[in-house]
Amino acid sequence: MVIIFASIGIGISWVYFVPAQTTFTVIPESASDKQRNDALGIAQRYIVTVPTFAYDGIINTLNTEHVDVVTTPPPKYLFTFTFDSENTGYGTRQDTEIEKGITHHSTEIMVSEGQAVYAITDKIWDEVNHKIVTKPQAKLGSSNDTVKFNGKVEDFTSFTSALKSRGLDVKLTEEIPDSFFLVPTKTLSVSGIQLQTYEFT
Repeated sequence: MVIIFASIGIGISWVYFVPAQTTFTVIPESASDKQRNDALGIAQRYIVTVPTFAYDGIINTLNTEHVDVVTTPPPKYLFTFTFDSENTGYGTRQDTEIEKGITHHSTEIMVSEGQAVYAITDKIWDEVNHKIVTKPQAKLGSSNDTVKFNGKVEDFTSFTSALKSRGLDVKLTEEIPDSFFLVPTKTLSVSGIQLQTYEFT
């Protein structure tokens, strides 16, 4: 009886200690997935350095909300992050009077060719250049210039003519030879509102 019991015990022990055999299937990452994941990593490391978040952002409120991909070469990835700050305002605010109060923010970051090229918070604050990007006026200004327009926008000139034909005051305020779209950036003042334009062939 003892021998039989011992044999069963040994058998049970042997079965118990047999390692489980698990098969893992590795799915290779495609080139586009790798680029997207690499870009996400760059954006995640960058968001914590932007002045608005770095100053008083609350880390446990930081979330990745949305991802867009522009596939035209070089590919560009636009990530939307949301987070809360402990105070109102934007950027680094050491020398300004700030108002206490939890403030929710949304920051868009564009990544291209391995670096963050664009970061705008709440569609208002340019985190890269540390300035307000849009400041809408209460009322659009008007122009007394009479401009004829044939009804078809084909290029930059016809675009500005179309705006002027509606009575808007249009001025070219800045032209930058290159941009992250690989075409010049032309900034217009349209009745006091700043508008960035990109013309493609």
